Amino acid sequence: MIYLVLQTTIIMMITGGVLALLLVIAEKYLADYGECKIDINGKREETVKGGSSLLNSLNSKNIFLASACGGRGSCGFCKCKVIKGGGPLLPTEKPFLTSEEIADNIRLSCQVKIKNDIEIELPEEIFNIRKFKAKVTSIKEYTYDIKELTLDLTDSTIDFKSGQYIQLHSPRYGKVKQSVSRAYSISSNETNKNVVQVIIRLVPRDLHNLGT
Repeated sequence: MIYLVLQTTIIMMITGGVLALLLVIAEKYLADYGECKIDINGKREETVKGGSSLLNSLNSKNIFLASACGGRGSCGFCKCKVIKGGGPLLPTEKPFLTSEEIADNIRLSCQVKIKNDIEIELPEEIFNIRKFKAKVTSIKEYTYDIKELTLDLTDSTIDFKSGQYIQLHSPRYGKVKQSVSRAYSISSNETNKNVVQVIIRLVPRDLHNLGT
């Protein structure tokens, strides 16, 4: 009897895993949402390719919401108001939202998938966030898992105050299978407007998520 129960459980687990895999494959290769429109504050409209998250879709249009975890749904920073078209609230969002925020249609933009036209509201200060290009000129090791990164801006200067944060975006490179985006506090002196320094600590689980 115990053998039969264990055998049935294993079969159910395998079946569930196969179904989940099929759903992922179907979502990736069969779902085609075409072009979708993002209405922002009723004043601005952006057209994006459906299928990506709201966070990534906004990033592609140089509209940047805070995201310390890079869009994995674990920091809760990328909140915005979704008026229409965001789909149902997901269980992955609820732990980061208060009852008042849920009632006010606040969502995690990294968890909202663009499948159709959508209407959202963003604070006006979001549009003042700029994108800069930089190159790594120095990496100083403090401990085995903490490094100081020095970035030289290549196309402009930046006005900042020490302690403010920047969002670093690194493209796919070498063993890293996907682009990476993380938020870090600025540790450098604000009088130098051509250089930005940040202190980075390696989080072990990032190695697995990056495929290294």
